[in-house]
Amino acid sequence: MSRHLGLAFIVLTLALLLVVGIRQDPGYVLISWGRSSIEMSLILAAMFWLGSLWLVVRLVVIERWLLRTWRADWSHFFGLSGRKPKATVQEITENRRSGA
Repeated sequence: MSRHLGLAFIVLTLALLLVVGIRQDPGYVLISWGRSSIEMSLILAAMFWLGSLWLVVRLVVIERWLLRTWRADWSHFFGLSGRKPKATVQEITENRRSGA
């Protein structure tokens, strides 16, 4: 319970700092690409940047999970796990000598 209260306190503190930061915005950011441009506050640009960073990190985590799942299931694809490994020449020779 106290962990949730601590998390709520941190979130509320960050929200309060964000509101105060937006009211006292130190400047603006001009983003231009070709013939179009967007002007926004510095705080808003930082929020968009952090949000896009979070999104990219989540996509990489999902991609790694999918690759791990695919590699684990690939051994069972087409019944590959049921196949016996082929015997080497040395094993065949030893089996013939032992009479098996």
